[in-house]
Amino acid sequence: MQAHVEELAGQAGLQILQAILENEVTQRVGPPHRPNPSAGCVRWGKQPGYVVFAGQKVPLERPRVRTREGQEVDLESYRQLQQDGKLQRAVREAVVAGLSTRNYRRAVESVVEGYGIEKSSVSRQFVPASSNQLRSLRERPLEDLKLVVLMIDDIHFGGQGLVVALGIAESGEKHVLGVWQGATENTTVVTGLLEDLVDRGLDMQRSEATEHGVILLSYSPMQETGEWSDKVIQPLIFAELNKSFDYEGVSDPQSAAAAANGQYILFKKKKPCAIHCSKMSN
Repeated sequence: MQAHVEELAGQAGLQILQAILENEVTQRVGPPHRPNPSAGCVRWGKQPGYVVFAGQKVPLERPRVRTREGQEVDLESYRQLQQDGKLQRAVREAVVAGLSTRNYRRAVESVVEGYGIEKSSVSRQFVPASSNQLRSLRERPLEDLKLVVLMIDDIHFGGQGLVVALGIAESGEKHVLGVWQGATENTTVVTGLLEDLVDRGLDMQRSEATEHGVILLSYSPMQETGEWSDKVIQPLIFAELNKSFDYEGVSDPQSAAAAANGQYILFKKKKPCAIHCSKMSN
């Protein structure tokens, strides 16, 4: 889970860093396809470059600017985004905190502050526009994802307690569906995240699970199940299969037993069925 949250933070952070570079270019020469005729510079394509995020060099296509006489113009923000100090390394945790609380504006502002970008150097539209980019990443629709597995777990990330929802597609590709502040022991947090996933279009083959009679036997001693999400989504979480049970037996369509380690202890099928159980690791 940790690695997937880091990947999500990297995607969000890189979006903001690219927007910072574009902001400086726009202020120097004007918007794309609408150059300022009175500006002394023009856009000059892009070239491979890098920025530093969470202590790692991250490649990106950096924009270029030249004077009308053909001289290269160095972008101040590009130099700043290559710094690697304590403030810059703390940016990733601030981005995750913004995503998990949906405080996208604060996440963007934390990146600007962390890299020492002067607030006066960014346009008035920069923070709202970048916040909307993060919102699109964090709240993207899920109905087109063909998921066969949903994993929900809590992790510690940069001093934060987070609940992470990870979906796994039929192809084996993993998708971070969202992060929330809190812990899985908190019923309100877990209920809220499940409702959020459903609102964004998550289905998890509800009708198939109902048809085949998948039943959750145990999640935690104090758990109360009532919503369909408790009875349908949770039984479809296959985590670390085959650690305690024979994999071939669990995967056998004629078997009435299946198991998942971790918080999801055991579930069963009322009758043999062909729901596929994938062996996988966290």
